[in-house]
Amino acid sequence: MRSKNGFTLVEMLAVVSIMLVLMTVTFGIFRLFAERTGPDSAVARIQAFINGARSHAAATGRDTRIKFRSRPESGGSEMLEGSTLVLQEYYYNTRDSQWDWRDVPGTLPHMLGTHVYVCKGLPDVGGIAPPAPADRLNPTINEITRWRQYEQEVLDKVADHAMSGTKLKPEHDMFFIEFCPAGFPPVRPRTTQAEGPMVQGGLTIVQVVGRTVTGHAFYAINTNTGTRLIFE
Repeated sequence: MRSKNGFTLVEMLAVVSIMLVLMTVTFGIFRLFAERTGPDSAVARIQAFINGARSHAAATGRDTRIKFRSRPESGGSEMLEGSTLVLQEYYYNTRDSQWDWRDVPGTLPHMLGTHVYVCKGLPDVGGIAPPAPADRLNPTINEITRWRQYEQEVLDKVADHAMSGTKLKPEHDMFFIEFCPAGFPPVRPRTTQAEGPMVQGGLTIVQVVGRTVTGHAFYAINTNTGTRLIFE
């Protein structure tokens, strides 16, 4: 007689158990990776929005801006799940016979990621970073300790800049980076106070898990061109 090949119940349970363990480990790694790269990924997407805004302004001859929101349009204390970016253009509203802002046709609001928020401005970190290790491949315990202390000091300053209690501070809602068709921030008075302020100095991107800032990235801005400053 030909024997039938198959799995026993014990073998199947063993395979399922191994799969569950692998899935748990994998999701844990993905979550850790996401927490570490969230702000850095947001920087790349903000850069893409800035490039798009400058290109749109040059192509259409209209002032264009990226508006940053951390709360719904209705306002209030409710928070969005993460900062939302909106690409807008300045146009003449013939119905109301006035200049106004509208979302660029064909674009949608873009959320940077769950619990990833953009803060207006850069924190005053202060202090001086420790010197680089004499041997970068084999730093001493004291050198590692000094750098870890400095890293925690910077993170504390970032958290203080971004958070009030358990929520993002209200001033980190509804501000913008704007370009004229020549590619520079326009010199034009705001039509209403509700538009919010234009970014000066830069942006601080934070990732908030629970009540704690777990990661951050800085986006320093050239105030003459509205583009990113990169430090080597």
